[in-house]
Amino acid sequence: MKLSGSVGLEGGFRFRYGNLIGEGKVTGESLQLLRPAMDKAVRAVRAIRKEGFSKAHLSKDGTPEHVYFPRQAYLEEGNPNDMASVRSLEELGAQWKDTVDAAVFIGIGGSYLGDKVIFDLATKPYWNQLPKKERNGYPQIYFAGNNVDGTALQGLMRHLSLQAQHVGHPLQVQLVPVSKSGTTMEPLTSFAALFTYMKAHPEWFAVDVTTVTGLDEKESLLYRLALKNNWPAFSIPEGIGGRFCILSNPGLLMCAVLGYDIRALLEGAREMSELCLTTEGEENPALLNASLKYLAAKDLGADIEVLMGYGDTLQCLGAWYVQLLAESLGKRLDRNGKTAFYGRGSWYNRYALHDTAASGR
Repeated sequence: MKLSGSVGLEGGFRFRYGNLIGEGKVTGESLQLLRPAMDKAVRAVRAIRKEGFSKAHLSKDGTPEHVYFPRQAYLEEGNPNDMASVRSLEELGAQWKDTVDAAVFIGIGGSYLGDKVIFDLATKPYWNQLPKKERNGYPQIYFAGNNVDGTALQGLMRHLSLQAQHVGHPLQVQLVPVSKSGTTMEPLTSFAALFTYMKAHPEWFAVDVTTVTGLDEKESLLYRLALKNNWPAFSIPEGIGGRFCILSNPGLLMCAVLGYDIRALLEGAREMSELCLTTEGEENPALLNASLKYLAAKDLGADIEVLMGYGDTLQCLGAWYVQLLAESLGKRLDRNGKTAFYGRGSWYNRYALHDTAASGR
């Protein structure tokens, strides 16, 4: 297998893996021996995108569930996103521009971390402190619901109340609770507290709600509330796990209300998807990344990753990656139902100064 030390898209992203290859590291020979399994993995991922199923994949309640997240970047009817859904998001962003003062996104796990990554990358530093003109009319953005933290929630309430008193008129606030099941305790608790508080203080707040949830009236309490109160409800499509939902409504809604180019984001995701689904071996960055880390763990005992963000805007990317890694690879049982207790250690260091082999740099 010919290894160049770098692979990726011509226009930007590069996976530089040279520090993982060599004496005392992963060898080209061990990668060549793994090649049959690598080819099998590529075929399996292609089948998942085509068929929408993965062997032994179950939802949180233990029932079979589709796997549709590989289709998010493709704007086609029947996929998680299509042209109509993107237009709806863009129209919402245009409606909020110059009218909404502040939006509070209320989610947990991937529904929080993915949105925070988009916010950090799409906005200027100190976004909420900038005059509205410098925000191009887009709202301030706040986050809640990732933890049952009364102190933080009270601090947010007080901050927004003082802001309303300072400007001398009620703030136009949008609460955005995000929960696939519509019953998740942490975000719904925070949402209820914020909504109750803001409704009790009309002198400070004019509050509206936009929900993001599963559109199942029987299962989703949040959707029932949306129907009862005539709140807009954007779906979390079936087959989209929370940690992957950044490319569907939970993440794209954040893009929309910041004026971020949704279509360009999905175009970039399609480019990477096509690269990883149409190439094999040394030309496939996702496959090569997974294979190198697998061999490093199996042959060298290197099963801890260090992800270093060399800028404040990458801070939440590290936290999101930790969740992606833990939820995707942390398993009690293998695919045959045997006890495995498999996982990888992951550590995010915001201020690390040195490269390590585990970072792939």
